Amino acid sequence: MSRSTDTLYVVKGGTIGEGMIKGYIKNEIAIPKYFFMAVLFRSGDNYKAIGFYMPHENLKDDPDKKDPKKYLMSIDALEQETGIDFFHNLPDNIENTVEATYNVNDWQW
Repeated sequence: MSRSTDTLYVVKGGTIGEGMIKGYIKNEIAIPKYFFMAVLFRSGDNYKAIGFYMPHENLKDDPDKKDPKKYLMSIDALEQETGIDFFHNLPDNIENTVEATYNVNDWQW
């Protein structure tokens, strides 16, 4: 009998590195220029991942900008933008494969 698990890992945050700060609020708290999200899905031995990298601005009034698909990228590309190694605990062969590309059709919209 095979055993499978459905697991979703989500990492969310904002950029605060050099050149990635929009400004500051009270007490010198940084306002990020971008927000990101790295998503990894696992079902048994199958993995898929996708990244989002969105500017910190009001997107609701611009129909072209508010489509989340416009901000998609591979996890590798997201790691380059943020400097974060998101799923480093995966075995290297799985990490290298799943982080290199994404398929928008793998996800329900």
